[in-house]
Amino acid sequence: MLSSATDELAAAVEALRADAPDVTVTPRVVDGGAGPALAQLSETADVVVVGCRGRGGFQGLLLGSTSQSALRGAQCPVLVVRGAEA
Repeated sequence: MLSSATDELAAAVEALRADAPDVTVTPRVVDGGAGPALAQLSETADVVVVGCRGRGGFQGLLLGSTSQSALRGAQCPVLVVRGAEA
């Protein structure tokens, strides 16, 4: 499982660096829940960026648990990015 996460992270970082070469990205794979991990890592970050799966309808207006946790616990600004509706 760790190998899969590392591969996905590497692909995401590569795509981001291609689109925004001036942005500093520090990739990390950590154990534990995403929300608490993001909150801890936010202590040394300029911004935390999290995705939000659009579920459509009323539920699509709500944030998921990871986004909520990051917003509540972060020590820096949090940017929640919503995907395009399917």
